[in-house]
Amino acid sequence: MREREREGERENARALCRVCEKNAASVRVTKAEKEESYREPLFSSIIIIIIIIMSSDLKTSSSSSRNANRAAKRRASSPRGAFAGTWMRSTKPIVLVIIASLVMCFGARRTRVVVADELLAQEAEMEKRVTCGSAIKLTHASTKVKLHSHGIGYGSGSGQQSVTGFPESNDPGGYWQVFGTKDEPCERGEDITDGRLIRLQHLQTRKWLHSHAAHRSPLTNNQEVSAHGDEDNSDAGDEWKFEVADGNKGDKAGPVWKKDQKVRLQHRQTKAFLSCSNTKFQRPISGQSEVCGTSRSDANSVWKADQGVYFPKVDL
Repeated sequence: MREREREGERENARALCRVCEKNAASVRVTKAEKEESYREPLFSSIIIIIIIIMSSDLKTSSSSSRNANRAAKRRASSPRGAFAGTWMRSTKPIVLVIIASLVMCFGARRTRVVVADELLAQEAEMEKRVTCGSAIKLTHASTKVKLHSHGIGYGSGSGQQSVTGFPESNDPGGYWQVFGTKDEPCERGEDITDGRLIRLQHLQTRKWLHSHAAHRSPLTNNQEVSAHGDEDNSDAGDEWKFEVADGNKGDKAGPVWKKDQKVRLQHRQTKAFLSCSNTKFQRPISGQSEVCGTSRSDANSVWKADQGVYFPKVDL
């Protein structure tokens, strides 16, 4: 059994690496496409400017040809004037080429700056989103403990794997991966919108965050929250409704789950909210807080996603 868990963890790490490589390739392609989209109108503008300048010169010379002939005769009588006229006519195309080159260099540099700024802004925005497939740590907003599980079962109630609030941030047992339900799965990188049903799978033990009305929590006598099932066994007791708790309406399409955003998770079957009390266990899990389900939508039911691996949506 232990070997199977280790192999599952290794396979999960390999999957994370593959997705990261695809994300990097997608960013490189997007950057190249954006550079081309900026350069094409820039080059077209330069050509139009040169044509306008040359057309203006032709119109001016056509309307004042008589004056130009008289001026040419006067310059011809003077060697210095003849040299000056010839020099101006021969250097004008060179000046235009120099101006065009300077504009192109400046435009190319500005293109790179604009593209880099847009890519950084896009990446920063995507990194804020908690999407399907993301592996996250949930922090309780009031007590700052992390939603945690381990291979220790409850000594009462269902006897299933216990779920607690862990006080330390460097906790490998605090990672949970976001999935859709069995009936409504979601693609990796897909946004989690307000009101959507999700499941959270504990990365270390591969069990699902679970609850039920039949058993009470051992310390506060609220509804028990446990970790239950495995990759092939999941039921309706593993389904939680995601809710935005801070009033942030998010994108135009509706509120979506974002990093450091205050949220609530409501158990679909029992309507209980995932909560954490300040009541702590004794040995063998001394110092860890009780996690339970309550009917109250208050400060004890508010959580935030902070540490983790966040997957943006990649269209291949």
